[in-house]
Amino acid sequence: MALTFLPQSGHWNAEMESVHFDARHDRKPVSCLIHKVALADLLNLRNANQDDLLAGFEKQRKKIEDIAAWKYEKGSIRRDGSVFITSQDLDAYEKRNLVERDVTLVFDSNKVHYDTLHDWVRFYALDGEISVPCAVTRGALLDRERITDADEKRLVDAYLRNRQVIDTIAESKYKNSLVEPGGVVVVMSRDLNH
Repeated sequence: MALTFLPQSGHWNAEMESVHFDARHDRKPVSCLIHKVALADLLNLRNANQDDLLAGFEKQRKKIEDIAAWKYEKGSIRRDGSVFITSQDLDAYEKRNLVERDVTLVFDSNKVHYDTLHDWVRFYALDGEISVPCAVTRGALLDRERITDADEKRLVDAYLRNRQVIDTIAESKYKNSLVEPGGVVVVMSRDLNH
């Protein structure tokens, strides 16, 4: 499923607030885009204008094409067949080597608490020396327990009862670089209750 990138310069797509560039898979055209926030993150630019982003795109084109090819090969494409690169994709691309090595997370049973700001139960794991923040959403726990509401203590207890399956899902998501912005591995209802 290799992409061949066309040599034309990237151009601005105002509707998607992105730089658009073209590729082909066999003879099929594939539209690729990188969102302005992701491109500004990649270029370490603040308050970048359209001209800055287009110039920066050309400077970082090889890396951006590599990320687009990686997403396409994984099947991470939009319904219309295009590849859309976000800031989260930049993080996942940098962490893609996790999939290629054997990762075993060690979960810390003493570091479990309810995070009222995000409305989820927070727990932690270690990948060697690296701390891996994890969470399971309120909705996932309520669905798992087949209840409509619970206080913070009951949600923490629900996590502890279902810990083995939740930790396994979190580890799988981490191995596959399915992390949220900020590096948090979040187990959602669709992950836990499919």
